[in-house]
Amino acid sequence: MIPRRLALHRIALKTGLYASFTLAFWLAFWVRFRSGLIPVDSPPVFSEYMILYLVALVTWGALSRVLRLDQLWVASDPEQWIKSGVWATVGSLMGVFFAAFFVRAYSFSRLFVVLLGGFNVVTLGVTLKILLALVERGGRHGEEIKVLIVGDGFRAEEIAAVIARNSWVQCRVVGYLSVDEDKRSTKVRFLGLLDDLEPACRKYQPDEILVGVNLLQLSRVSKLKNALARVSVPSRLVCDFLKEVGAGGAILDFLGLPVVELHRNPNDSLIYGLLKRSFDVVVASLLLLVLSPLMLLIAIAVKLSSPGPVLFSQERVGLHGRPFVLYKFRTMLIQSKQNSDVTWTTVDDDRRTPLGFLLRRLNLDELPQLWNVLRGDMSLVGPRPERPFFVDKFVEEIESYNVRHFLKSGITGWAQVNGLRGDTSINKRVEYDLYYLTHWSFGMDLKILWLTIWKGFRDKNAY
Repeated sequence: MIPRRLALHRIALKTGLYASFTLAFWLAFWVRFRSGLIPVDSPPVFSEYMILYLVALVTWGALSRVLRLDQLWVASDPEQWIKSGVWATVGSLMGVFFAAFFVRAYSFSRLFVVLLGGFNVVTLGVTLKILLALVERGGRHGEEIKVLIVGDGFRAEEIAAVIARNSWVQCRVVGYLSVDEDKRSTKVRFLGLLDDLEPACRKYQPDEILVGVNLLQLSRVSKLKNALARVSVPSRLVCDFLKEVGAGGAILDFLGLPVVELHRNPNDSLIYGLLKRSFDVVVASLLLLVLSPLMLLIAIAVKLSSPGPVLFSQERVGLHGRPFVLYKFRTMLIQSKQNSDVTWTTVDDDRRTPLGFLLRRLNLDELPQLWNVLRGDMSLVGPRPERPFFVDKFVEEIESYNVRHFLKSGITGWAQVNGLRGDTSINKRVEYDLYYLTHWSFGMDLKILWLTIWKGFRDKNAY
């Protein structure tokens, strides 16, 4: 969640850097040559200034990168950021003067260059203020991200301090869990020991978990990773020392903290999030529109075929272990919630209605889940969501079961198109879900959707 939001803010910051310079350049051009405020001896050659703009923009972009103006943790300190911006502006203007000195074919107004420098500093400050105001506004509209820290008290304080200095993502540290018996008094709320991880996650529902251990505690990381897999919350190991030993691309800049992911999480990818969600919304909307007559006929048939509601709703476990309500066309006789939540459907299940058997055989009972996709509870493709009762059961039996919840649940999935639906091996199903987690691509989603249509009408496990 945080990496994806950071990626968006980095794009906004980099765009703002180029936009502010562009605005300053043409504002200086207008004031110097078009406003009438300053006498013009001879009209400027627009094409020459266009070349100057491109050269200056490239120089500005290079210096911005060198001085780290495009880094969010630098821009979290506006005063220091503006100082760096002034130096980048001075460097860019020197580059312009340097180029003009050697390229005698062009002649540029010195006053224009001075105006460009002054306006660029002003537009930089305004750009940063606007971006931070937008971020703050987003934080006020319930976009705050809750962070749980796992480690000792000293590291928890260090990590919390870095998070507090960040201006770009609205975060709140809910507390920390100690990896040993350390219960020292800190500014960060102590929530218990590692054994209290699952209760703490249920109570505080963190969006991110940061693990902060010192070098002497690194041997515990394997145990920590297994424990964190059970709660299916994105977790990352804070390891400042990796910068010194050169871990390269494995390190993620996370609010200024160098971290390594403990479990792969495609949801952190901005491309994954935008592409997958856009595809889900467009396709689900079109399918709901096109299939609405068929869904209306099914609804009438369900209502006339047996007493009870048209739709069957049930709580399922989705992304990061969060519950949501899943919708289907009702295919069974009315039964108690306690029974339906803990009973597995079998081949000769006598709870099914005759119409329900046909709907399940053709997979038409799943159509209302397009609404779940549109709402954002589910995706078109992903691991099938399970009932809380069975999730609790499988977590105890299968070590990696909860890792599948790092992806949004789907109407269909890699396991399902490979025949693993209904009363089939849970271990094998998890294996296929984890394969999808580590090999996801947009092309793979399209393949799964095609196989769902191709195999949907002849799946022997659709009952």
